[in-house]
Amino acid sequence: MRDYDLVVVGEGLAPCLVSLAILADRPDARLAQVSTDSETAGDQLELVLPERLTRSMAELLAPAVTLEWPLCLMRAREQTIVVEERVWLIDPIQIWLEMSDRLDADALHAGCDDLAIENGRVTWRGGAIVAEEIVDLRHLGGPRRQSEIVEAGVFAELPYPVLADFDGGAGHWLYLQYVPLGSGRALINRVGEARPGDAGAFPPALMPVDELPTVAAITRLGAICAARRLADAPLPA
Repeated sequence: MRDYDLVVVGEGLAPCLVSLAILADRPDARLAQVSTDSETAGDQLELVLPERLTRSMAELLAPAVTLEWPLCLMRAREQTIVVEERVWLIDPIQIWLEMSDRLDADALHAGCDDLAIENGRVTWRGGAIVAEEIVDLRHLGGPRRQSEIVEAGVFAELPYPVLADFDGGAGHWLYLQYVPLGSGRALINRVGEARPGDAGAFPPALMPVDELPTVAAITRLGAICAARRLADAPLPA
């Protein structure tokens, strides 16, 4: 068991981005990362709205952008709303490569089941770390999600990604996302288990983009970094 200055705990892109921000500000920090995902940075392609990020967070994500669109769509009650904001598709493998370049392999821990935090100690099945400070980002994990890449079909022909389709969940999912990947392929994300009363809860004119779980987690990282004196001004419009 090794001692560290900081350990960042969470899942998906969030712990990697916070770790990279900390290392940019404190390059000599003894930092470790503990992830509940099977892979560091997770295995999900992520849609991000860069105008909602701080400049620092956008700069961290920019090298991992694989596709970009000038706008995206949302759908509910058989109506389509255009969200006139740029959209990035982030590849977690690029973030993993950056983390691997910054940290030794023994400081990156993935697939950490039965994770617990107590008295400056992070433990999981088969491992433990002691740190002076623990940054716990597990609350940013978001809802359950299923993803698949499909060949051809109407989704692959979309000109822009659909950030949220509240009509497509068939009562099982809160909303669906459709992301055209090119070459006749599309990514479909099924997000959040639907609960009674969820159907039709979001009129198109009032769709809360900031409250979408797939948007909120990355957007909130700016506030977390600001609390650590790492974030700067938002991106200009």
